[in-house]
Amino acid sequence: MVFARYLWLLLYYAQYAGTQLMKDYEDITLSILSPPVDEASLALPFNMGQDRTSGCFCRSTSRKDLVVCFGNYECAKFPKINIGVCDTLVVRTTVISQITVGDLDQYFGLRALKIDGNSRLHTLQPGIFRNLSNLEELSVSYNTQLHYLQTHTFTGMGFRKQPPMKIMEMIANTTIRRLNLADNQFELITDDDFPYMPNIEVLDLRRVFAIAVSPYAFNPDRFPKLRILLLSGNNLPGINIYHISCQQLLLLDLSSNKGTSSSSLYYEIDRGVFSFCRDLRFLNLAYNRIKHIYNYTFIGLENLRILNMENGTLFHIGLGTFKPMKHLEILNLGNNPLVSSENLTSSQFEGLNELKMLILRNCGIKRFNDDDNMFEMMPNLTHLILTNNQLFYITVETLKPLKFLKVLDLSQNLLVSWWQPIFLASGIQPTKLYLMNNKISHFSLGMIQDLNYLLEKYNASVEIDLMDNLFICDCNSMYKIYTWLQVNGSDILKKYFAKSNILCSSPDVWEDRRVADFMSSIKNLRCFVYQKFSTAMLLVWTAPSLVTIAFLLIVIFLIYRYRIYIRYWLFLAKVALGRSFIRRTLKADNLNKAYKYDAFVSYCNDDREFVLEMISQLESQPPYLKLCIYERDFEIGTFISEAILRSINESRHIILIISNGFAKSQWCRWETHLAEYHRLFLDDGTPHDPLVLIKTGEVENKYLTTTLKYLLKTKIYHSWTEQNSDDFWKKLRNVLVKNK
Repeated sequence: MVFARYLWLLLYYAQYAGTQLMKDYEDITLSILSPPVDEASLALPFNMGQDRTSGCFCRSTSRKDLVVCFGNYECAKFPKINIGVCDTLVVRTTVISQITVGDLDQYFGLRALKIDGNSRLHTLQPGIFRNLSNLEELSVSYNTQLHYLQTHTFTGMGFRKQPPMKIMEMIANTTIRRLNLADNQFELITDDDFPYMPNIEVLDLRRVFAIAVSPYAFNPDRFPKLRILLLSGNNLPGINIYHISCQQLLLLDLSSNKGTSSSSLYYEIDRGVFSFCRDLRFLNLAYNRIKHIYNYTFIGLENLRILNMENGTLFHIGLGTFKPMKHLEILNLGNNPLVSSENLTSSQFEGLNELKMLILRNCGIKRFNDDDNMFEMMPNLTHLILTNNQLFYITVETLKPLKFLKVLDLSQNLLVSWWQPIFLASGIQPTKLYLMNNKISHFSLGMIQDLNYLLEKYNASVEIDLMDNLFICDCNSMYKIYTWLQVNGSDILKKYFAKSNILCSSPDVWEDRRVADFMSSIKNLRCFVYQKFSTAMLLVWTAPSLVTIAFLLIVIFLIYRYRIYIRYWLFLAKVALGRSFIRRTLKADNLNKAYKYDAFVSYCNDDREFVLEMISQLESQPPYLKLCIYERDFEIGTFISEAILRSINESRHIILIISNGFAKSQWCRWETHLAEYHRLFLDDGTPHDPLVLIKTGEVENKYLTTTLKYLLKTKIYHSWTEQNSDDFWKKLRNVLVKNK
């Protein structure tokens, strides 16, 4: 996953950046070397003839301890010959293009294998050496088309603890440019693990369980042409000044280094570790537990183009952190808790004058500070990704500095319909605007003006996505916009609405049907009659309303003027009614009341398993309480609302099982209101509080109603945990039995 993201960023960079990463490789050319003359093979006396399977010609010594197979035009497959107890097999100057699994299985007794000087050989399939358990010497030199070795190529040849030096020396003498050692096991990568490797440009050491790297393991003295170093998926605890020399690197991937399973520490970056990395173009630090970065963290990366720090634990960015990276073009900070303790400010992003793409996906952003606008530091930004945050709105002042913005992704936020035009007022003209999965319920005049502005600017080539919002398709929401479109709307705006696939969310009759279909049928829905009726009703109600308001103002004035006398009259009324006598009567009546159930249980379907456990604990064990469960005890055919009211009245207690699903359920919210009113109504006559709250798990604050918030703050509630289940059921049983 991490490598896929890295490739995506690299491709994006190649498309949009001013200079391409691979352009730095134009000065790297392969030296086509001639293989050394093998005097022994020239003097082989024994002719073994032509192998019919492969077309190769083979010669050997009299004892067949050395066999050489060749064929400049005929030898197109690896030879299949009987070599007996041969020690050394040489296959050279052939037209073999690839060696596949099984081609070498019959040569299990070889101690030396040399596949040299084959001009068309470009592929060695992983696992081809699986049966060569006695092999001591291997050479694949001077194969000018063999540019890289795939993962698992040397599976079964002992790649554990450290890279095998003999094979590394063999590779060093070839023209191979890419060396893939991923998914082996090198916990400690020392300075002496690799020989001088003059041609290696890409070194892949992903997922090799590395916990430490010596300071000169990849020094330019050993890897003068190394440009890409991949160390992701290891257990490196961080980067310090004695870690990873990267003066010659263009790309460094250190993603997914989270420490060992027993010691999952924060990923630390020491001061000055990049001081000599002036050629570095791409730095990947994604999926690391980086806690904070400061103004000295990236000193030396003045030519860096891409910085990827997504999916970390980053919550503090020091002032001037990105200032050393004056040529940075892509910055990915997605999936970090950036605003958990502070707001984003312009000082934090100072120096990003050449930034083209900023990714702030899922960072918990609720708003941007217009008085200290961070985007003023990014005047050349073309792509702004803000998906999956908590933005309720975005202002004109926020967008004004982004004059070159082309892609704005605001999907999966909490945006509602905006009343004043944003893009028209700020002058921002993105070609791609993503507003999917927000809380937009209708088209306001400001939104329509923005859509018209963007569509006319780009001749309808702009992409505006408003899918998965909460559009209400009724006359009240859509009729004004419909009439405005008919009178003032441009042809291009009308075509946009006609072709768009924006769907209605309510009412039920229009759910999941196109908004365009509703607007085209407005004439047939008598919305015009509705509008006339609304205007007439406004006139009818205006005059009486004014009279009523005037009357209420007079009454309020009189009450305020004679407030002392009114208080005295109320006091006399209380005495006359004998309020205390009524309370005692009500209390006595309620004490003698017989309840059908010990408790009414209000819950959502997501908590059904918990309710079944509650039934088992309370009804099947002494003192054998009786619960009212709607699935079991409601009579078939009765109205749900009536059944709930009757059951609450017939129950001594009311149990609310509060969970995230409960808070989101409309029925559960209604039952909560009934329970609260029931409790307040019986406040004078009931000796105990009938309301019992049980909280199961965390409840997202955005789903809590005012009543639920009040109850959770003012009442002691029971919290369910698996660890203390017995104690939980005992306490709940005591509460229900106490007032029985």
